[in-house]
Amino acid sequence: MNTLSLLAIDKANLWKSWEIMWKGVVAIFLVIALVIIVTKVVNTVCVTVEKKREEKKRQEEEQGAPKQ
Repeated sequence: MNTLSLLAIDKANLWKSWEIMWKGVVAIFLVIALVIIVTKVVNTVCVTVEKKREEKKRQEEEQGAPKQ
């Protein structure tokens, strides 16, 4: 085979493929960032709710306990 014909690249197609590629890469990073943000928000909310439940339970136990 002729090696020069293997190296012949249509520059218009190359630029078009790079344009598609960088948009895809940016989209992947944005989705990953969105997943990280949503996970942190859900984790924060769950921890806060759990702390409030524990605090409420502790207060109920203190109020219900007989005083000495």
